[in-house]
Amino acid sequence: MDCIERDLLSVIPLFVWQKDCEGRYKYANPAFCDWVGRSVDDVLGRTDHDIWDQATANQLAADEERVALRGTSLQKQTLVSVGGRQVWVEYRLSPVINSKGEVIAIAGVGDDITERKELEGQLASALDTALEARHMASLGIMAAGITHELNQPLQAIKLSADSIVYWFEKKKTFDPKSIMKALGLISRNSDRIQRIIQRVRNFVKSRQAIAQTKAVDLNQAIRDGLEMIEHQLMSHGIELVLKLDPDIPAISGDETQIEEVVINLVTNARQSLDLTERDDKKILIETYSTSQGICMIVADTGTGFSADALDNMFRPFFTTKTEGLGLGLSIVHSIVTGFSGKIELLQPTDGFSTLLAVTLKPWEETKESDE
Repeated sequence: MDCIERDLLSVIPLFVWQKDCEGRYKYANPAFCDWVGRSVDDVLGRTDHDIWDQATANQLAADEERVALRGTSLQKQTLVSVGGRQVWVEYRLSPVINSKGEVIAIAGVGDDITERKELEGQLASALDTALEARHMASLGIMAAGITHELNQPLQAIKLSADSIVYWFEKKKTFDPKSIMKALGLISRNSDRIQRIIQRVRNFVKSRQAIAQTKAVDLNQAIRDGLEMIEHQLMSHGIELVLKLDPDIPAISGDETQIEEVVINLVTNARQSLDLTERDDKKILIETYSTSQGICMIVADTGTGFSADALDNMFRPFFTTKTEGLGLGLSIVHSIVTGFSGKIELLQPTDGFSTLLAVTLKPWEETKESDE
């Protein structure tokens, strides 16, 4: 290492060091010495076991041995103990190779990233809080639709029970077929109420649960998701058009999270349509198979995306609407990519202003790749 190189390395804020193949420090710049709290003379000629605690020294020695044996660089982030405190460091170890192709030394460069890690943790915590708030907001949006969906089977149950009471109190007759029909209606509508309640329960729990990838009927997930918010669309004067291919194969995903994708995309479309004055407010949901996977289209006749929105549509907290936190499409993007799928904005046709396409992997393809 010549004088110019040493002068340059002495002023940069990164930690720079070099060791021989026996693990002895042959060079350490001032930033490194200041970081470990030792003078240059107290570093040179020593090994990791003289400078670090045993766990850190063993970890560094193992990394350097790997670099020396493979002759390739290694980069990692890890916790180390410096001056009795735990700090995050990011370092890169590289072999120094002579003209014969032999590793004669190990060079290292690193940086203390503790502050960055703390900020990342704070940001992740803030994002989790915001996502949870958006999740609960989605549940609030569904409330009116859920009330309507529960009210219908409850009314059917009441009418069936009232009919049975009427037959006995007024007509004093016993018609087995009519009784069985009424009881059948009560049973089916009770099952419907149970399904709706279970769906809400699953939706609330989905943020805490770890999604398990399994075979999912995409068409059924769409219907189940719409069951939670369909009344909202009707009350906003929006026509819902479904073109679901009955022959599409199962996708790889999680039912509750795929329902959340549907709810967020349709809610986003509904909010866009609320900003328009046009009479033909329409949302189209279509499914079909492609060579890339199973596709779900969600299109609407709303306001569309501006140039700025196109560049930021999947970024958390970005929104052009007064309603919402700007997390709907970000949540969708996170869920879809988490199942190795993709979401993209396509050129709209047939009078629609926005056309979002979600493509997910078939379940069979996922199983084969895992095997």
